[in-house]
Amino acid sequence: MSALPPVLKKPKAEEREEGLGGEVLENGTADNISRSEQEEALVALIEHRTKEVEHLRKRIDYYKSQCDEFYNLSVFGTD
Repeated sequence: MSALPPVLKKPKAEEREEGLGGEVLENGTADNISRSEQEEALVALIEHRTKEVEHLRKRIDYYKSQCDEFYNLSVFGTD
């Protein structure tokens, strides 16, 4: 079986938004973001994390099967 490729992470791009007076806030967010935009962003984050968890569970299953296969070959394999 072929091994899964390593998971590559995206580099974090810092986004800067301007506040009402044109100043950039220290945490990089504008204080005029509406509640609905925040909720939308939170839902998108939850969906992203859910997909990430599903992917990691698949990887765990894959590596468990690799361990089981190795164990079966080492215990019951031919010498």
